Amino acid sequence: MSLNQLPPQKAGCVSNITLLGRGPSWIECPLKGEIWGTATCLITDGLKDINYSKVFAFDSPLIPSVRNSLDAALERNIPVVSNLNYATELFPTREVAREFRCVYLKSSMSFMIAMAIYSGYTKLRIDGIDQGPNWHYALSKPYVTFWLGVASGRDIDWEMGKGSLTWMYRLDKHNMAEPFEQTDNDLVQLAI
Repeated sequence: MSLNQLPPQKAGCVSNITLLGRGPSWIECPLKGEIWGTATCLITDGLKDINYSKVFAFDSPLIPSVRNSLDAALERNIPVVSNLNYATELFPTREVAREFRCVYLKSSMSFMIAMAIYSGYTKLRIDGIDQGPNWHYALSKPYVTFWLGVASGRDIDWEMGKGSLTWMYRLDKHNMAEPFEQTDNDLVQLAI
């Protein structure tokens, strides 16, 4: 694989894309059509054998899970989209900044959603982004919701698996975040 700048796919692009993280709700994903994943999906049981068209990574290659993911991508000839030097396809940061007049990006999923919008996809399916209880994932929520708002503003249809929509957190007696599923939106305030 060579290092390439990703060209926009806007002209005539009317396709669907599935964006997949490795949160527990990935199990709800129908796993059909074109699939982009976070790079660590390549080393996660149940996810590693999926046919990804590309994976996204934005963390240090010194982290063992990232290094192992990059090795798996290289072995399977799967393009790695990033803005770091291990990228086989550069994330088009300048082009995205010009198009959207911002670069509000943090988590791999926020980069994936921005890239899908920029590339002209008309329908997004998102699974496996159960954001928490790890603080790093909780901090990623605003970035993901921002890009979903951009998609909505551009009349791009998007849907999430139920688990990615209903995952919430409350503090237990030791002030540790504990995940729980809240299916009744009217009870959200009571759960917090």
